[in-house]
Amino acid sequence: MTQSPSQPEPTEKEQAPPAASRLQAGVKIAGFVIGIGLLAWIISDAIAGQQFAGLADASWQQYAALLGCTMISVVANGGIFWAIIRPVARVPLWDIQAVNAGVNLLNYAPIRIGMPARIAHHRRVDGLAYSLLFGWYAALGCLMFMTLGCVLLATLIRPQVDAWWAGLLAGLLTLGCAACVYVGSHRLLAGRWQGASGMIASPRWVVLAVLLRLVDMTAYGGRLYVAVAILGVDLSLRDAVYLTVISMVSTLAPIGSVGFREFAVAKLGSILLADPSLTSHLDAAVLLDRAGEVVVFIPLGVAALVWMARRWRGAGRES
Repeated sequence: MTQSPSQPEPTEKEQAPPAASRLQAGVKIAGFVIGIGLLAWIISDAIAGQQFAGLADASWQQYAALLGCTMISVVANGGIFWAIIRPVARVPLWDIQAVNAGVNLLNYAPIRIGMPARIAHHRRVDGLAYSLLFGWYAALGCLMFMTLGCVLLATLIRPQVDAWWAGLLAGLLTLGCAACVYVGSHRLLAGRWQGASGMIASPRWVVLAVLLRLVDMTAYGGRLYVAVAILGVDLSLRDAVYLTVISMVSTLAPIGSVGFREFAVAKLGSILLADPSLTSHLDAAVLLDRAGEVVVFIPLGVAALVWMARRWRGAGRES
């Protein structure tokens, strides 16, 4: 009886994780620590400035509105992912909503794992190709920054949020959607990435994704508006737009948004405010904004992760 040749033992270099992976993990952990430090700074400033004095006078309707805006944002976000993938893959809307809720919670982890978890889930459970999944995120980013850019440009041109501002925004978004559809339909992209370019080639689904992004932005800005109102301060629509754009962009930080979003809105956003008196309330406002998010994200995320785990195990038994 002959013995099969033994496999060579992996060398120490092969056993150790690549230097790039260790560096990437180190950067993310360092970013998380910095974010916690920034969050502690915001909390300290809010307490020192007695910015929470108005909390006791707030009505339950205001707190309900804070949570309601978060729920609207969660549903709109899930709808955006569904609208973008819909032209090239039939993934149930409920499934995407559930995965999105789980990802929201996972993004609070010290090493941001929401995106890898979403990709892994849809790859294993729904059988989507990696090229399609990465294209999904590319299309999402494209439409998101186009929408945010149009809102910011309209506000810079017309600082007063009124009918003229709305008309200007509608015109800019129409041009932006047309540009995205043109790029997605271009012969250099069409048929590549296993259909990923088709995600932004369909006018109907692009428009739906952009409209849902506007709903998401309105809910995001509404939560900030309510948070400031709870503290007994008025926030103009113009300032709400600027703070919303800053908040949403800072949330995309690859090393995590905890602390960085609060710092960006409270410290950097205050530079753009038309009413300087709001600066002394922004620290508490962004903490309330985060609290309204956390109260919704945790229960929804836990339930979604349990569902995702069951689907994951079920997909393993079927394969």
